[in-house]
Formats: sequence, structure tokens, C-alpha cells
Amino acid sequence: MDLLTTEPWVLREIGFHPEQHRLLESLFSLGNGYMGHRGSFEEHYSGDARRSGFLAGVHTYGPTPRSVWKTGYPDQQAYLAQAPTWIGLDIELDGESLDLALCQVLQFERTLDFQHGILSRICTVELPSGRQVQLSTQRFCSLVTPQVGAVQVRLTPLNFSGTINVSTTLNANISPLETTWGSAPWAEISNKIRRTQAYLTLETKSSTRTLAAGMKFSIWQGGQPLEYNSFRIQREREAGLSVDLRCQRGQELVFEKMAAFAHSDAEPVDLLLQQVQELLKAVTRKGYSGLLQEHQKAWENRWERLDVIIQGDEVAQQAIRFNIFHLYQTFTGTENGLNLGLRGFSGDAYGGLVYWYSDAYGIPFYYFTAGPAAARRMLSYRFRHFPAALANAKAMGIGDRAALFPMATLDGGEALHEWEVSQAAIHRNGALAWAIAAYVQAIPDTTYLVEEGLPLLVAIARFWAGRVHRGTRSGRYVLHGVTGPNEYESNVNNNWYTNFLAAWNLRHTHELLAGLRKNHPALGATVTANLDLNESEEAHWLEIATDLQLPADEMAGVFPQQDDYFEKELLTVADLPESERPITAKWTWDRVLRSGFVEQADVLQAFYFFPEAFDQETLRLNYAFYEPRTVHETPFSHSVHAVLAARLGLPQEAYAHFLSGVRFDLDNQQNTSQEGLHLPGMALAWLALVKGIAGVQSTADHLVISPCFPAHWKFMQFRIHYQQAYLEILLNAGECTIRNLTGFSVRLLVFGQERTLGWREEVTVSALKHEE
Repeated sequence: MDLLTTEPWVLREIGFHPEQHRLLESLFSLGNGYMGHRGSFEEHYSGDARRSGFLAGVHTYGPTPRSVWKTGYPDQQAYLAQAPTWIGLDIELDGESLDLALCQVLQFERTLDFQHGILSRICTVELPSGRQVQLSTQRFCSLVTPQVGAVQVRLTPLNFSGTINVSTTLNANISPLETTWGSAPWAEISNKIRRTQAYLTLETKSSTRTLAAGMKFSIWQGGQPLEYNSFRIQREREAGLSVDLRCQRGQELVFEKMAAFAHSDAEPVDLLLQQVQELLKAVTRKGYSGLLQEHQKAWENRWERLDVIIQGDEVAQQAIRFNIFHLYQTFTGTENGLNLGLRGFSGDAYGGLVYWYSDAYGIPFYYFTAGPAAARRMLSYRFRHFPAALANAKAMGIGDRAALFPMATLDGGEALHEWEVSQAAIHRNGALAWAIAAYVQAIPDTTYLVEEGLPLLVAIARFWAGRVHRGTRSGRYVLHGVTGPNEYESNVNNNWYTNFLAAWNLRHTHELLAGLRKNHPALGATVTANLDLNESEEAHWLEIATDLQLPADEMAGVFPQQDDYFEKELLTVADLPESERPITAKWTWDRVLRSGFVEQADVLQAFYFFPEAFDQETLRLNYAFYEPRTVHETPFSHSVHAVLAARLGLPQEAYAHFLSGVRFDLDNQQNTSQEGLHLPGMALAWLALVKGIAGVQSTADHLVISPCFPAHWKFMQFRIHYQQAYLEILLNAGECTIRNLTGFSVRLLVFGQERTLGWREEVTVSALKHEE
């Protein structure tokens, strides 16, 4: 994107671009895992903007639109509640509002510093009256005290002296983006203002969540704190202060604001308010600069384990750091009861919901970067929602022991109301089963398997068994009325990927149970009794898995996406005029559904999940058929194709797909990033780099490394967890060096050569030696 510079550690906008303000609010969003806020201006801005902040896990409910209601839908849907916005600091100069939408912007620069987690801006503006001021802002969400955010605003009158009015508030009157969800989600409990402080206590209108928010405001002049008298700003769900000051030409005024939050579904309101007051006292003692310094140091320490270094490609280097930054400022893997939302803290499109992409891509990303405990927490998030998944399957008529996990959720219930997805996209059950299997393979965690993993896998297997039926003519088991990952084909029969995943899930669950009974007879007997299993039911699973119809192979070696897919007009993307892209924006939905174009990897998703299940020739044939027909109109498609292209030894194609995937939001490829960034897509882009270009494959026996290195790259370096080990991997076109940073030995298969790496050992393997 031309309005942004390409730099390794920052995202920088030079020049003011009001026509792109909503997009830039998303790109410049800030968070710390506990809370976050879009990159909106601190001062009032009357242009097109969406000033939204969020607190992780704090959700409320809105009504399901009755116009789309179907049997099985809930009456209420959860969505992430907009938190009271804390960044506001409005300025008037002799009664004239400092509003960049109404000013002439003479100079402007905005910077997001990934390395230190800071958003800053400096601009020089001329107001309609001719008054000129320089405005400098800086803010961060503390990584050390995550309940706290801080803002500093520096203001210098350049050609006048006069009166300045500054108003700063906590404002909980932000309504949800979805108009069907109604007005602001909060009801006020109390509103308290002191001379330099303001406090709100609130509760969500449709849940039991209570919240306390507080702020403290300081003014500095000439390097010294300024004593001031304030006027109260006290409106429904809004509390703050207003201050009148004299400003002198050329003399800088500094405004500092600390905000703190505490919330709970159990704590008394008075206790939450006390927590906020104590937080503000503690950070006031540190001061803005002290809080900033420890925050910067915490981000530097975090980057020591998260950083990916790419030499020879600044475009890719900036993008991968941008993605890692947004992922880890949204969710760190250390929070119990939370998960990776689709848009994180960058926007409220899709209600801040957690989608199946979190299982498919978020869990492996956090396993590799944060370790097994993070993956376990994300899996346990699903186990907490097990009762809701059982209720969801029962509502669909599958039975009371089967589970259908939601397509999108915050509380375990389904939060989508498009039936083609919420009721038909049942493949998401298989993605969770795959994530459980991948975790158990990587970490032989018998406790998890017995207490959480197997109960989920068995309930999902029971869902498949209850969802199939025998075809009247074919006599085989079939799955009708489903939607695969490619949502440009909905309500189809025998989606190949869904059927393949169901058959694998049934077999794999059967194998896990058999292995548990063999290796741990007592545990096996306990699980069998607790889950009410019997030989007849498990034998039925194998029968279904063996006889579940996969669409016929009508083109040698290519798997049809679903029944009758090969009857479609199978054009390629090359046949599409650029003026008709993206097709969802240019075509009617009817035309999209009738076409043979693929939105995102569908059949190829199985090749991504199960590399060991297909030989290279089968992968080559299916990739060669589906890649030209895939329009890649989601953030999840290019990265899957990057991994598969790398496995096929196509470095230029793998790199092109990786770059498109990793820069999906930065380049606003589908004109959707203004609604919020695509966090699971960012996780998948990291996986495309590591699994694709670096060729890392985590198996039970080895960590396999088989790179497909871009010709123009000089070097790349990253760290990953594998089983109980923590490894640093350095790659170039000809060799790979692996360092073991932990006390656990690992077995490697690098360029086809086996190695065993002990604690603190390092090994370098040459690709040329292997070729010789």
C-alpha cells in the first residue's frame, strides 16, 4: 500500500489520508491481551471513523434477527462488548475545535512500533481561523500492568497565544457496529468524578458482567506538573474532566492520561472499583515515563522468542513482524478461558467471535511459538463449551450424546445466523478433532486425552454417525446438505473434504480408544464406562468410515469438490476479467454459487492437514487442478496454497502465495481490513512461512525440515517449540543450523538426513551433501 512505508520494525504513514482512516484505524490498533483499542485519534475527529475499544472476553448479547431465524437458532447471540473508550482527549483553541477533518494538515506522520508496542503521531495543522499548532501523541496498553492504558499528548501553539480547553472522558456510549444488536451494551451503576480523576461502574445490559473503569489526568508545563481546576463532565455512561488553560506561543503543554479497568461476573462492584483505584495509584507512582520504559522492555523480551528474521526481503520482514505483533497483542496463550478472536481488538465486525480457524491455525501457531501449555489452554476453551456443543447437536436432531461445536462463538453457543454456515458447515467439528489429534501426537498428554480429548472426540464421532444416512440408490453412507470451507459452494452433497475429515475422525477416535485400552487397561476401562461406549457403536464408526462416499474420481487423480462438481462450467481465474474481481462484490450470489470458482482451499485443505495421507503425484494433480480455479478471496487461502506449493518444490509459487497471505491485511487485498484485521489468517501466514518455506513438519518421530527457499532470500531465523524442546532454526538456501535451547533431546530429519540433538547442542546440515 503506497500510503505506508516498508520498514522492518514499524508501520509508518506519511501524509494525512482521511479517505483511508477506517482502514488505518485497524492497522494501527493496539492491545496487550487484556484490552485493546483501534488506532483512532485521541482528539475529536468528525471524519469517517470507528472509535472502538475492547476488553478480552467481555461480551454481551443481542437478538437473533427474526427475519433470518430458523429452527435451531438461539434467540440471543453473543458479541464482544465495546469497552468504554479511554483514549479521548478533545481540544479547543479559543473555542475552535482541533479536528483534523476540518483543519488544513500541513504535516502528518503516524507510526506503529512493533518492537515496543507504541502508537505515536506527530502533525502540524492550521485551523480555519489560521491558528497553527503542532500536535504529538503517544499511547500504549501496558504489557506489565495489562489492565492499564496510557496516553500522552503534547501541544504547541505555533503562531498564537490564547485559551485552550481540554476535555477528557471515559465514554461507554459506543454502540455495536451491527445495528440489529441495538444501542450501547452498558447500563450505568455509578458515575464518580474527582478533581483529576473519573470513575464509571457499569454492567452489561444482557449479562451479569460488571465493570469498573477509572482515569487520572495530569498536565505538565515547562517540565513541571501543573495544578489545575477542572469542570465535571458527567453524562449517562460518560465521566470526565474539562480544563481551561492559557497557552503561550511556542510553549509546549503536555497532557498525560492513565486509564484502568477491572471486570468480573462474580466480584462486587465496590471491590472492582477499589481495584481500579489501586491500579491508578500504583501506575501514578511510576509515572508515564516509568510505565512506558517497563512496557518497552517487556516487548523487547517478548520479541527475543517471537522474532522471525528474514534477510533479503524487507516487504516480507515487515509483514511477518506486523502479523506476530497483532497476534500477541491480542492473545498470548497464557489466558485461561480466552481464545483467538477473528478480528481481535482491531474491529467489531463479526462481533469479535472465535471461529473454527482458531482451532485449525491458531492452536498450531501458539503451540509452536508459546509452547504446549498454550495449545492446551486453547483446547480447554472448547472443552468448557462442551455442554453447549451437545445442546447444539441435539437441537439439530442428532441426539443427546453428539456434539456440534459452533462455527463462531464467545460463550459456546452458535453466534451466526446464516444457516448455510451455522447449520451446514459441519466440517468445523473435524478441524477441532484434527487439532486435538495434533496436540496429542506432539505431547503424549494422557491426562488431557482422558479428561478432555477423548470425550470431545467421541462426541464428535457420534455427531458424524448421527448425521450420515445411507443413500437410497448408492447404498453407501452420505453427508447431504453441507458447506465446506469453500463457501462459494453451499448446501451441497458429499463435500469431499468434509467426508474425508469425517471418515478420518471416526477411524482415528477408534484407534485412540484401542490404543488406550491396550497400553492403559484401567484407564481404558474407565473411559469406556464414563462415555458409555460399546463394541457395537465403535464397530459402526469403522463401518461408516469405510463406506462413507467420497465423490467419484471422474478426472484421473483429481478429487471432485462435491457431487456433480465436474458438471459445472470449470473456468479458471485467467478467464475472469479483472473488472469482475472480487466476484462476491461484482456478481450476484446466485452466479457465484453456480460457478466453479473456489473461494479458498477446500479439497486442498485435506492435503494441508494430512500430508502423510497423499503421495506427491496426487498432491500435484489436485493442486494443478484447483489452484487455477481458486480466487483466494479470503485471508486463509493463499497461505494453504503456499504450504502445498512448497511441498511440490515450487519455490517461486510458494513465495508468491506466502507474500499474498502474510500481507493480506496490510495491502487490504479484499477491501475488508477497515472492518478489522484477520487474526487467524495472520497465524496461518506464519505457518505458511514455517511449514511451507522452511519445510517444518512436526511428526511423532521426527521434526522434519525440508526448506523450499526463495532465491532472493539470504537467510531466515526463528524459534519453535517441538514436543518438550525449544529450538532455534537458521536457514539459507544451502544449509540449516538447529540449536537446542532446552534439556530435552530431539530427533531431526533435515534435508532427508537423520540427526539427534541433545541439550545445548547445535547441528548444521548441508543440502548439498544430501544431494551428493
